[in-house]
Amino acid sequence: MDLIATALFLALAANRVIEAFVAPIKQRYPNLDLWWLIYVSWIGGGALSFAAGVNLFATLLPMLNPTVGLVLTALVVGGGANLISDLFPTPHTLDLIGSITPPAPTTETVGDIRARR
Repeated sequence: MDLIATALFLALAANRVIEAFVAPIKQRYPNLDLWWLIYVSWIGGGALSFAAGVNLFATLLPMLNPTVGLVLTALVVGGGANLISDLFPTPHTLDLIGSITPPAPTTETVGDIRARR
């Protein structure tokens, strides 16, 4: 169980680090397509799981090569950062003033509106 908790912690850490790097990019370039972000997440999660030496598959599949287990764990931890982000989205603040917009000015008269009906 400690191994799974470690993997979840690493996935959360990878998620936060990647969000810290990507947030300024999103602000600077709001229309940027971030299709490549999952690969950055896998690399970041993989680096963290390799550094920690976490192998989730060592006890589940003892006949599996340890290197393959480390690579699969890296994919789970890196993809887990994206999964955590999907499951627990960051809360958005409610902008009440910006959401209430006054109606656009019009030059129509009451008679024009009644005539359309």
